[in-house]
Amino acid sequence: MTFRLALVAIVLSVACGDDSSATDAGADATVDSDGIDAGGDAGEDDAGGEDAGDDAGDDAGDDAGEDARVDDAGARMLGDGECRAEEDCDGLAESCLAPGEFAGCGICLVPLDTCSGDDDCTTAGEICDVRPQDCHCSGETTCRAGCTAGDCDDGFECGASGRCEPASCSGAGDCPSQFDCSDATCGRRSCTGDGDCADEGWCVRGACYDTPGACTPPVA
Repeated sequence: MTFRLALVAIVLSVACGDDSSATDAGADATVDSDGIDAGGDAGEDDAGGEDAGDDAGDDAGDDAGEDARVDDAGARMLGDGECRAEEDCDGLAESCLAPGEFAGCGICLVPLDTCSGDDDCTTAGEICDVRPQDCHCSGETTCRAGCTAGDCDDGFECGASGRCEPASCSGAGDCPSQFDCSDATCGRRSCTGDGDCADEGWCVRGACYDTPGACTPPVA
């Protein structure tokens, strides 16, 4: 009986020793896991450093791009294909067109149905009109849909006649950038140089715009 009790005690002692070893191994695994996490954090910090370097490089590139558009006298330089006047265009027969200006027509068209006044138009909302983009050979007028709010270019508004007309104003603040209020209507500001324009505008063929003009070849 005594021998059996001693044998059981030895077995229990061995079993407890195994559990302790397992516990130690688990602790070691935890340490290893923390070590991996620490390495991961360090990698993330390095990646953050790369992002900061990228941002700094982008900012430097932007500044360099802006400096490249200024000559030694401090005047803004034109980019390829940009212009302020005809002499800025060196291509064959190129013209300097202001932003949004129609380039002209190649072959003209002769419309079949023409009109002489709004009364000739039978569909509600139509007006008798002609636009440069129509490319009519002799400026013939045709019936077309009149304008609605938002159809007109900057500085213009849709009038009661269904046509775009200079926007009304009581002061310069009522007009878009590069426009002045004169005789209660908005008109594009005239200029002799960029310095006459607002908000770093560009003086293109004697008038102010937000962007330079474009050198454009003749329409075929």
